Amino acid sequence: MLARAGVHNGEMTIPTTCPPALSFRDLGRGERIITILLLSCWVLMLAGTVWATPQRASVAEVERAITSKNIILHERREQVPASAVERLLTSVTVNDEDDPSRGGYLVWKDRSHRWHWTTLDDAAPVAAKYADKDRQYGDSTSDGPPDDATLTYYRFGEHAHTSYFSWEYAGGLLLGAMELGLVIAGAARRGTRWFWFWVLLVPGLPLDAGLLGYLWLEVLNRGTAGRTRRMAGWEGLFFCILVLIVVQMGLSVVRAVL
Repeated sequence: MLARAGVHNGEMTIPTTCPPALSFRDLGRGERIITILLLSCWVLMLAGTVWATPQRASVAEVERAITSKNIILHERREQVPASAVERLLTSVTVNDEDDPSRGGYLVWKDRSHRWHWTTLDDAAPVAAKYADKDRQYGDSTSDGPPDDATLTYYRFGEHAHTSYFSWEYAGGLLLGAMELGLVIAGAARRGTRWFWFWVLLVPGLPLDAGLLGYLWLEVLNRGTAGRTRRMAGWEGLFFCILVLIVVQMGLSVVRAVL
């Protein structure tokens, strides 16, 4: 905001702007600790998303996963899993239902919590090679014999081991909890609770950029020149939806070109 112009000692004063943005050193100790924690969780969230993005596996890697008993979870999907860029930019992870009756892609997680994927056609000869000859595969409740894809899924699953701990998502969960705390605290001056709820949590912005916006607007540029108009919740929701639509259209164009 501009200060009012006036006369001082016979000279015209020049309107001045709000105080400049604060640096990290200007913040209080508590603010610095919270900022570091938020940015650390943000980096961990990005790294965890990239780590958990399924990577295309070769036939040799499929065989290695079976023989080393390195499978802790497996799924069957209808579409090729999204790339790391798509998962980060859309802020949405779409997983098909774990349904062994449909889908031509096999996705699995190894003991290091890295995801891989391949086509069922590529995995079929490997799964048949290491199948238990004395075991009956397939769904006994379905009519007729199982097809090759279903047989491959069950044979591959014979070597899977259950794991209930997914550390690769810990950074994102902790970041979400901290962002929820920012919303509940309601200490923001530039936006209402609902504005930051939509921008930080649901639907959020690509790359979780809403967090960077919060730190920039509400922490480093909070200013001391009085309260300004706070952005309303509907503005945050509309902005997020608009950004997500534009990003999704851009990704569609890139897919079509490539």
